[in-house]
Amino acid sequence: MRKTESSESNALVNALQYRLSSRREMMVGTLAAMVGLRYAKGETPVSNRLTLVVRFRIPESQKSEFLGKLREVFTHIVKESTFIEASLVQDMRDPESILNYEVWDESPESFMKAQMTKPYRAAFEKMIVDLKIERTPAWYSTIDDWKRA
Repeated sequence: MRKTESSESNALVNALQYRLSSRREMMVGTLAAMVGLRYAKGETPVSNRLTLVVRFRIPESQKSEFLGKLREVFTHIVKESTFIEASLVQDMRDPESILNYEVWDESPESFMKAQMTKPYRAAFEKMIVDLKIERTPAWYSTIDDWKRA
């Protein structure tokens, strides 16, 4: 490491030590800064966030119908007041594996009660059962949150 890079790194670490009180926060903040992300403890209330991750196994022959119905459902979901964000990703090595990632300002219980009973979800849920699409859901709570600076 050159001397100027070392000085810049030291200045960054010193600044973060001043701003981030605990050793863990300092390490997380330093790592985030090194890869160009913003980390600010307490900036976003993450404890109320629910992340729903659903892994689907979909044969290629059913993918078009599945994606069409899911996109239709999301035209409604994006209007829900507790909806924060979502993304749909496909495994690059296994195209039959699709992951749906949704972030909500809900608890699992309130989500099941308020969201899964919406009429616009019925056709999608029926399609999953009719086509025997494999679905594995999981609930996650947010521990920390990073965004590009």
